[in-house]
Amino acid sequence: MRGWPIAVKRKQWEPLAFAAPSLALIALVILFPLAYSFYLSLQNFDLSVGSEYEFIGGKNYVEALFSASSARSGIPPSSSRPPWPSSCCSGSGSRSSSLAP
Repeated sequence: MRGWPIAVKRKQWEPLAFAAPSLALIALVILFPLAYSFYLSLQNFDLSVGSEYEFIGGKNYVEALFSASSARSGIPPSSSRPPWPSSCCSGSGSRSSSLAP
C-alpha cells in the first residue's frame, strides 16, 4: 500500500506532462507572433527606412480610428491605387501584346 499515494500524485501531473509539449508549440506558433505584432504596432516602424523605429504608444491606433480620411473610406490614404498595374486591367477585353502566345 505504500505505492498508492505516489500513484495518486502521478495522476495529477501526468496529463500536464503530456500536454506541455503541445502547449509550448501553441505558445510559440500563435501567442508569440500575436504579442510581437502588438508590440510592433506600438512603434513607428517603416520597412522602407530600415530597422530604425521609435516607441509611439497608441498613436497608431488613434490615427487609424479617429482620422477623417480613414473613417470615411475605411482604407488608409496611401492605398488609393490598386495593387496591380493599370495596363493589366484596362477594360478593353483584349490581351496585351506582351501576354499573347
